[in-house]
Amino acid sequence: MKSQLHSLFYKKYSLLPVQVYLLFQLVFVIIISLLRYLKFEVNGDSITFSSSVLLTIISFSFLGNGVLNASVELKTQSYKQVYLNNGSRVKATLYILLIDLLECLTQSVLAGLIVMIFSQGTHSEVNFYYYLFGSVIYFLAGYSFSFLCGNSMIALAILLLFPILVLPFIDRVIPIASSVIIYDLVFQLIHTNYSIMRFIVFIIWLIGLFLTSYYLIRKEFLK
Repeated sequence: MKSQLHSLFYKKYSLLPVQVYLLFQLVFVIIISLLRYLKFEVNGDSITFSSSVLLTIISFSFLGNGVLNASVELKTQSYKQVYLNNGSRVKATLYILLIDLLECLTQSVLAGLIVMIFSQGTHSEVNFYYYLFGSVIYFLAGYSFSFLCGNSMIALAILLLFPILVLPFIDRVIPIASSVIIYDLVFQLIHTNYSIMRFIVFIIWLIGLFLTSYYLIRKEFLK
């Protein structure tokens, strides 16, 4: 099992697109962190980016992380390699999914720490735990939607355009509906706007996306 884990990580991180994305993500996090020191003048008022806003932007970027991981799985079909070694679709599916989630959590922790270091440790305005699990939700959304579409670029385009084109329309027509969609939900929770209803919806999204990802990966075995 240990040698299999090393093999999977080596196979993934030896791919040029993955290496380029990791470098891009590091540069992106540093640039976003530096926004903390910029001030903008709006109608005579000085505005700065808070830590919660920066962490919201970074958690949203994990959509791309999920899309990339799904794209790697679809191209390399490493889930089939794990299945051949384990002989069980359930174990192979969980193994692949848990490895990718562990990778997501590790990267989100490191990115969050970089932001907090640049922000000089101002934690009062941020719920760091919701930032971590918000990153996981975005990751699973990109991950499962890529498997569903079968094309990572189409999935990424839809997920990026949805909050720009569709969410404002939903907010006008059914205002309460926008509050249960992951974009607004994660934003509110990171900004410590906590309520029991938001927490329940958050858990439902987390479990639902995990089970969807599990089902879609397992479905790939039948192809």
